[in-house]
Order: sequence, then C-alpha cells, then structure tokens
Amino acid sequence: MPTIHGALGVYLGNPDFDEYSRFDFETLIFQNQKGRILKNPHNNAETIIGGKTNGILVGGNLSLIAALIGTPYDIDFADKIVFIEDVDEKPYRIDRYLSTLRLSGKLAQAKAFVFGTFNNCDDAASLWTCRDVIRQYATLYDKPTVLNFASGHSFPFINIPIGIEVEFDADGKTLKLCDELYD
Repeated sequence: MPTIHGALGVYLGNPDFDEYSRFDFETLIFQNQKGRILKNPHNNAETIIGGKTNGILVGGNLSLIAALIGTPYDIDFADKIVFIEDVDEKPYRIDRYLSTLRLSGKLAQAKAFVFGTFNNCDDAASLWTCRDVIRQYATLYDKPTVLNFASGHSFPFINIPIGIEVEFDADGKTLKLCDELYD
C-alpha cells in the first residue's frame, strides 16, 4: 500500500507553512497523482550524477532507515529509487548511517538516489558538510542522484509518495508519478 512522506498535521496552520507547501498538500489530497511531476519550486536541487531511470520509490528518514536494518521492517533497496532525508544529524552521524547502508549492501542494490533536505545537519566544527558526505557516498555508485530535493523537515515541502512507480530524471531534477495513490 502506498504511503506518503509528507507534511505532518502539525504544520497545517503553522505560520511557517508556506504557500507552495500548502498547495502541494492540497494537490496531493484533491487531485489525481498519475502523471504528476514533482520538482523543487525554486529549482535549487543539485544533480550529483545525471541520468534517468524508473522504479518503485522507497525510503524516508536516514537515521530510521539505518535503524530498521535486520528488522521485519527493513526497507528493500533492490532495484528501487531510494529517497533519503534527515534533520538534526551532524555530518559524522550522516556518515555513520550511510556507512551502515553501504556495508549492508543496500546502497549498491539501489537504482538511484533522491536525497531530500538535511535540515540543521551541518556543524561549524566539522571539516565536512552534510553535502560533502552525501556526495562521497553517491559517487561510489555512479547512479542517478539528486541532492536537496524539497522534502524533509523544512519549507518548501514536496509530499513524496512511497511505494509507487516513478520516473526519475536526475538531470531535470524531477520525479514523475506513474501510478495513482488511491482509487
């Protein structure tokens, strides 16, 4: 059953909930999703590795994905497009979680990566930024990869459907939804 990595109810009515995020939420609720193209409203996502592919979109919060390894809720990355975001995790922890996914073989199994926002994840005391760490892991696999896709814990916020077929264009920095979420 598809699910949504989306805006939490606590955001509704929050003064920081910007117009684009509200529009995206309403579009998710009230319109058909098949054929819809998701793209950052400010076109500020970054292509790390170009290319196009299609597959089932899986993923979510990086620290939780890593914590689920070996449990009945472990996420299958095999031939999937993997969405990953996080909040309040410093670069050394992002490195640890991505290292766990690499050592488990999960990153090698994925078809592509969509890295969302990593809000409040940089540390002035660190030699590496969160972006540096993600680029380092992404370039190990030479698969279509985008960084800073507008979904995570900041605004603007794109609601991401998890568990449906998508077309991913890393050069265009878009996700095209190939399935309906509900009938």
